[in-house]
Amino acid sequence: MIAALAATILALPGDHNLTLSGEWVPSPTGGGMTLRWAWAIDAYFGLTAAGSWYLAPQASGRGSVGVLYRFDDYEWVPWAALSPEAVGDAAGPAFALELTGGLDWRATPTWSVGLVGSWHPTLVGDVPDLSSLGLRVGAWW
Repeated sequence: MIAALAATILALPGDHNLTLSGEWVPSPTGGGMTLRWAWAIDAYFGLTAAGSWYLAPQASGRGSVGVLYRFDDYEWVPWAALSPEAVGDAAGPAFALELTGGLDWRATPTWSVGLVGSWHPTLVGDVPDLSSLGLRVGAWW
């Protein structure tokens, strides 16, 4: 009985994952996508790097490198990331912060689907702040 109730630990030290998300930007209305890589230092802490492209209302490219924390390491994995971010936009270059979080369902040890939300407050430059909500799919190895 206890064995039937035991959950399987799926996030392990040394894990890598690569996710692709499609995102909706509510204001100004638009959309975008993010490709994110993460490496687990242990079952909870990790490093992450992301590249994003948004069209809201004008095109902007964003790149970030930061830290990631997984609040759980079983089938349902809530997570949050904090990263400094470089922004290339028609308004010029900018420096921002990326605050991202989500919930992934790891159906198997090798793939996941999930929800993601991000806030990108601009620290330096004339690029407007950006918020987004999206769906993501990921591969784990």
